[in-house]
Amino acid sequence: MPFEERTADFYSPGVSLNRLRPRRDAAPPDLLLRMLEPPPVKVRHIPLVDLLRRPYRDLGGGE
Repeated sequence: MPFEERTADFYSPGVSLNRLRPRRDAAPPDLLLRMLEPPPVKVRHIPLVDLLRRPYRDLGGGE
């Protein structure tokens, strides 16, 4: 059987993906950045958490 026909065996959503909508009462996208201890990783001398903060907030539509 071709791979394309086997993907439903791996993942089959219970609800049509067209019916899924973003929830308004969902947690802020940057919640993990605020809750967890920042990793000691820097990119070009900039802390990783500082680089990720804006993209995470953009996921929520700039809220």
